[in-house]
Order: sequence, then C-alpha cells, then structure tokens
Amino acid sequence: MTEHPPLTVQQVMRVHVPTLHPGSVLRDALDKIHLYQVTALPVVDDDRRVVGIVSRSEVLLHALEGAPASLAEGAASRAEDPVAGWMSPVTVCAEPGEPASAAGLRMLGAATETVPVVSEGRMVGTLCLLDILQAMLAEPSLRP
Repeated sequence: MTEHPPLTVQQVMRVHVPTLHPGSVLRDALDKIHLYQVTALPVVDDDRRVVGIVSRSEVLLHALEGAPASLAEGAASRAEDPVAGWMSPVTVCAEPGEPASAAGLRMLGAATETVPVVSEGRMVGTLCLLDILQAMLAEPSLRP
C-alpha cells in the first residue's frame, strides 16, 4: 500500500464562506445561517482578521433571551442588535498546512463544529468537523 502524506486543513477547508462584520446585526446572522446552512459564522474586520464567531445556537439564544410573552416579539426586539455585543471569542483556529486530524482533535476538545482557518493573521476559510470526516471516508488512504 502506498503511503500518503496526512490530509491537510487546506485540502478540506471551505474557502467561499459567509462572514459577518462586527456591525452586522442579529437579522444578518440569522439570514446567513439559514441561507448557507452553516453552524457558525466568523466575524471579521475590514482586513479579514477574525474578531469573533457567532454560532447557530448563540443566534437562537440571543434572539430569545428574556423574550416577553411572545417569542416573535422577543426576536423582533433584538433583530437590529449588533453581533459585536454578543459574539464569542475565537478559542480555536486552524492553519492551512496543518494536518486536518490534529485540527479536528482540537475542535473536539473545544466542543466546536466549525473554526476559522487563518493564514498570516487573516481568515482564508473555515474548517468543519463533518468535512474532515467526509474527506477521510472518501479516501481511506488519507486516514490517520
């Protein structure tokens, strides 16, 4: 059997990914999560430096937090809240050249499904646990 180099983050990362800006609002986050069917959205500044991340569950929690009698009223009252006020700090990032399995283990340890991929301080894509698993299942010789 031929020995293959380990599968890298660059081989499985998503490069055309939706992002948010710190001035984006709850409505923007919800629309993008629904439209692109992602579990999280990186928040980047004008130089594509990652300043935070917004997960699908955080969007839902923020929309419904302290909701009045009507959930619709609660969500509507927060629709224009900027994500900068409630996004989470990024605790795990990946680099394009690192082994995907190593990044995946860090993601599992941090209980996160999606992380930004950063090169020279700027976001170049995202990495999802499911993408790593799908790539490994598609090509058995790439498994660790």
